[in-house]
Amino acid sequence: MCAKGVADQNQKLGMMGHVSKEGVGLLFALWIASGATQFVVHAVTSSFSVQEGSFSCGSTGNMLCSRDASTTAEGVLLLTPREPYKQINSNIFEATVGMALYKEPIQLLNTTSSHSASFNISFSISMNAVTTIPGDGMAFVMCSQSDFVGAPGRTLGAFSKNQLEMGINVLAVEFDTYQNNLDSDFEADADNNHVGIDINSINSKKADYVWSFRLVESGRLYAWVDYDSTTSTLEMRISQTSEKPAKPKLSYSTDLRTVFHKEQVWVGFSAANGNSTSYSYSAAYDLTVKSSFPIEAEGMHDDNIDAMQWVYSSEGSKLYEKAIAGVSVGVAAAVLGAYVVSRSYWLRKRRNMSYNSSKRGGGSDAVDRDLESIITGLSFTATDTRIQVFKYKDLSAATNNFDDDLKLGTGGFGSVYRGRIPGTDRDVAVKRMDNTSPQGSRQFLAEVYTVSQLRHRNIVQLRGWCSDGPESSKYLLVYELMPKGSLDNYLYSQVSDVVLSWEGRFKILEGLAAALHYMHEGWRHQVIHRDVKTSNIMLDDDFQAVLGDFGLARASRHSKDPPTTSVAGTHGYIAPEALLTGKYTVKTDVFAYGAVALEIVCGRKIYDLGCPTDEIVLLDWVWEKLSEDKLLSVVDPRLVDTCDMDEVEGILLLGLLCSHPVADDRPVMSEVLGILAGTVVLPPIPKSKPVFDSNVELHRSPHVNGAVAQVGIPTGSEPWCTQLFKSGKSIRDARAKLQRM
Repeated sequence: MCAKGVADQNQKLGMMGHVSKEGVGLLFALWIASGATQFVVHAVTSSFSVQEGSFSCGSTGNMLCSRDASTTAEGVLLLTPREPYKQINSNIFEATVGMALYKEPIQLLNTTSSHSASFNISFSISMNAVTTIPGDGMAFVMCSQSDFVGAPGRTLGAFSKNQLEMGINVLAVEFDTYQNNLDSDFEADADNNHVGIDINSINSKKADYVWSFRLVESGRLYAWVDYDSTTSTLEMRISQTSEKPAKPKLSYSTDLRTVFHKEQVWVGFSAANGNSTSYSYSAAYDLTVKSSFPIEAEGMHDDNIDAMQWVYSSEGSKLYEKAIAGVSVGVAAAVLGAYVVSRSYWLRKRRNMSYNSSKRGGGSDAVDRDLESIITGLSFTATDTRIQVFKYKDLSAATNNFDDDLKLGTGGFGSVYRGRIPGTDRDVAVKRMDNTSPQGSRQFLAEVYTVSQLRHRNIVQLRGWCSDGPESSKYLLVYELMPKGSLDNYLYSQVSDVVLSWEGRFKILEGLAAALHYMHEGWRHQVIHRDVKTSNIMLDDDFQAVLGDFGLARASRHSKDPPTTSVAGTHGYIAPEALLTGKYTVKTDVFAYGAVALEIVCGRKIYDLGCPTDEIVLLDWVWEKLSEDKLLSVVDPRLVDTCDMDEVEGILLLGLLCSHPVADDRPVMSEVLGILAGTVVLPPIPKSKPVFDSNVELHRSPHVNGAVAQVGIPTGSEPWCTQLFKSGKSIRDARAKLQRM
């Protein structure tokens, strides 16, 4: 079900484009009446289509054409000429390059709400070789500046060496038809017939060989580029027919808020040939773009409907139109009335809820009522299957009566067991809450409420719950099983003899950063985890990070100041301001992320009494070695000689930046993702550990949750330079030794 705004670029949304709270009630009522299994509210904000034969350049045309780009009399867009320019000599053709962008931009970011748009883009192209060996190829591009054109040759006209210095960001999907060799600035192409996803560089983030056909001389090819902002997933599909393949050719996880820094972008195509004996010309025949924000990104925040999760659906507009067309005003009013009554009853129940067991007398019946109310409110938000309610006897059987041999770990609020649901081949992790803990019931409610609504590839998925157990273990949670266990077992435990490679460790850091960014900025409510640590980071079959244990997590509106609570978390991961004030913000989670980053590089615990006295606290030890110019001495010996130490040093510096004693001088997770991806420069780090001033913290204005602060050098700290990574180079790409001043 979808609210759809009608369509040309930059046109303001029509009556259906903005949905009021009352309108949401009507949509919800219609959805209930229709028996639908997924509730979707979505507003199309940008839409245009250039049909076949309609491309035109020039001041009155629909495309901004640069350099060698032009259109034919038949309305076909040519990115490079059909015939090469004059030859430099008898064997070498002169380079050509063309860029053509649709004349009006689309809105990709909403800086006010910190959201990015989802989009669905389709087009058809062709490439034809004039010489025996084809030219370089072409690309679909999304660019932050309308008059940019990249360099000829291997960059396909989509990128240039100085574009980031000029503040120009480009996302490209390349169709590469020439195998270039390795040089000082570029990676070697794996082959001469591949597609790739490129971000601010022709060095692809992900690429794959096209096995079923040649990209050149295969006639018209059809392509689709889709981005889901709720999961930060970019997908690319390609076919020789106009039928969209079900399976993407490429799928890459990236948050476009870390790629682009301006609200608007231009979309189109580029192509190029180098000074070479090979030459191709590239053409585009049509282009269709639809981009859209969830309704909440349009400014809709209603605490009374906070159990709803707005999710993107490309079919949403059709569902909405059918619903509106099929229901008369009278029926709609009747359904709306029924909805208002039921919603008011449910909200009254929610207003009476309290997580403070002391106010309820500690009774488990009150928790059961709260749980039922939460599940009632959440059940309609499930986008796959409803969260299952298990019987205690089934979970007991699944875990062999909670056999200690199946115990995966023990935390502050209970133990986790490996189990298999009877009658299935489904392995799960069963968390049995400790009812002897005075906070057990509250943590159970908090975890059900929070995790059941979060949907992210790097956050553990709740599969069900149970509340009919014996008094000593009444409440249980059922999660998907993470087969590789927790990260701590691979970093410093003797349980596993597997040594995580540097590439594996970096991937874990990226996954954890993505999860925290989604919780802090990507969901409609802000979630503070409050217990980020290595034992709460699970690993799936591919050793991807999956954040778990949300018993201490707290959700609030993005604009709301953090409440004062009791100190929670694990020693070594708790930010100093949280210990002092009891206030938890996104920056306290960032502090814990920095601690985890240091553990990952050093291969040891954040707090280890088995170490020499001056090394017990890992964070202090790393700061000390930094001040002695011996930073690399802290690196896990198992990594030495197996990775690029410049890269490792960059992560150590990022860990120190995140765990900075002063909250305001820590980055937010969107900046961390940008630093890891190479789109945000790693800022200077003080050479010695800055002093935490408790008097300043006690009188500091509360941090605004979700605000993106500019990372800089702390006042009063001794500044030094880490040779800021060259713009456009990620930590992983930085190969020049870090220079200090």
